[in-house]
Amino acid sequence: MSHATLDMYHLGRDEPVKAAFWARIAAQLRRDGFTGVPDLLTVSSPWDALLTTPGLLLGQTCGYPMMTLQSGRVAYVATPVYDAPGCDGPTYSSAVMVRADDAAMNIENLRGRRVAFNATHSQSGYNALRALIAPLAKDGHFFGDRLETGGHVASLHAVADGQADCCATDSVCLALMRDHHPVFMQRLRCIGWTEPAPVLPFVTSPTASPATLAALRRALAAVIDDPTCRDLMRPMRLKGVQVLDPRAYDVILAQENRAARMGVVTL
Repeated sequence: MSHATLDMYHLGRDEPVKAAFWARIAAQLRRDGFTGVPDLLTVSSPWDALLTTPGLLLGQTCGYPMMTLQSGRVAYVATPVYDAPGCDGPTYSSAVMVRADDAAMNIENLRGRRVAFNATHSQSGYNALRALIAPLAKDGHFFGDRLETGGHVASLHAVADGQADCCATDSVCLALMRDHHPVFMQRLRCIGWTEPAPVLPFVTSPTASPATLAALRRALAAVIDDPTCRDLMRPMRLKGVQVLDPRAYDVILAQENRAARMGVVTL
């Protein structure tokens, strides 16, 4: 039995939107002759459990684990294009966030401070930030302390509440937080951006046939590009999809390797 999961951007209010989005994709796949397409999305914790479970039809993952922990365990399908500050076509960056009343004006001002991050396997919250601070590090260190929070939203709250001084937040997550929680977001401000990388990819099982890959790409494009679906796409800030050469994601490993050559292997 196949399954699908789209749980990367979860702010609590968007589940009906995701369900409707998947219903459109599933209908398109059935019109394309596919059988056994699940009616509903499956939600699982930890976040990546379903992605590497046999039977994955469609999921979304972070580019860093796709290139490392999940290498050979998922197959690239396509890259979404989001309408959000910090996004440029199929690429995105992370905003370095501090409290609104913090004196820091740039990345250098964060030396010796406490950083919050979502997880060590995150591109936007960890790897991209590590690459950003690596040229500023001394003896492999830049920050004075760190706090692992488990998620971007939790990292933003840690900064706002004074548990940490800064964090790097995925530009799509940041835009969605501003959409859903504008009052809270007034407590924070951006002082810089990380280097861009391809957006969080849609993936499928590594055993998927070329026909399945082609059908998934057709279904995603048909739904996202359908003018009648614009009201559905808008809450997710999803405006397009592109099929990249998977080697475009090598930039993620290049960021990791560059930081390592500078002696920085952790935040």
